[in-house]
Amino acid sequence: MAIRVSLSLDEPQVQQTKSWAWSIFPLIIWTRILGVNLADISNSSAKRHHWLIIVHGGFCLLCHLAGHIDILYYLQGKLKLGSLEHSGGFNFETSTATWNSVIDFLNYAVHGIGTHVIMLTVIRKRWIDLMEIFHRSEDVFSDERYIRIRKIATFGVAYVILLVSIFLNGWMRNCSVAH
Repeated sequence: MAIRVSLSLDEPQVQQTKSWAWSIFPLIIWTRILGVNLADISNSSAKRHHWLIIVHGGFCLLCHLAGHIDILYYLQGKLKLGSLEHSGGFNFETSTATWNSVIDFLNYAVHGIGTHVIMLTVIRKRWIDLMEIFHRSEDVFSDERYIRIRKIATFGVAYVILLVSIFLNGWMRNCSVAH
């Protein structure tokens, strides 16, 4: 049994051309996982599965809302028990500290949910125009530049995932200490 290890010269070689859509693909995949479809202008599968994409985006937004409501419910239970924060051994049980904690969490929740809603409405609508502009200017960039942009997009997504996992680990640790 013989295994061919090299290509012959008369066979056509498929070379993947680098483009703006190729270079930011890790970012596109990450936003799709989060429920925001930032489609390419030539993406025909997105048109075929339009309703599925809308349902997935709505589901992700509802999960985001449910998570914030769950945390708010958790904080409300902590408010009834007394202390919310421990700082240097001091126990803050005043109404001012309670309101500060509630306002702090509400700012966080409104920012997160607002960002999600803006990505689903405003950013998605303007994304196609932006992709068309980059598609028209693809010949300006070299393949090396697209490779650099892809590396930056990959490291950016990995950095965000790392920060979120560090935040969740710290938050879970604080929740387990509070019990």
